[in-house]
Amino acid sequence: MAIRDAYGQGRLALSVSVPVARITRKRLAAILAESARGSLAISRRAGAPGEDPRLAALADPAAAATAIDALAAAGRYGLSLPG
Repeated sequence: MAIRDAYGQGRLALSVSVPVARITRKRLAAILAESARGSLAISRRAGAPGEDPRLAALADPAAAATAIDALAAAGRYGLSLPG
């Protein structure tokens, strides 16, 4: 997830890795939402002029769950996560 500077440019990134064999969709959605909130918070501290609307949306746990479900349904990433 991009961390933006005072010019609104993505200068850093936040990354999280989890073992897919031990993660549920619910937990992955919670991690995604928390990561989005963290990225937004760091960007604010770095002086970013505004929030990335995609990250702001993913900061909501329900929206993050919908995004995870969409990725799993697309079949492109091999996600077969339990609930």
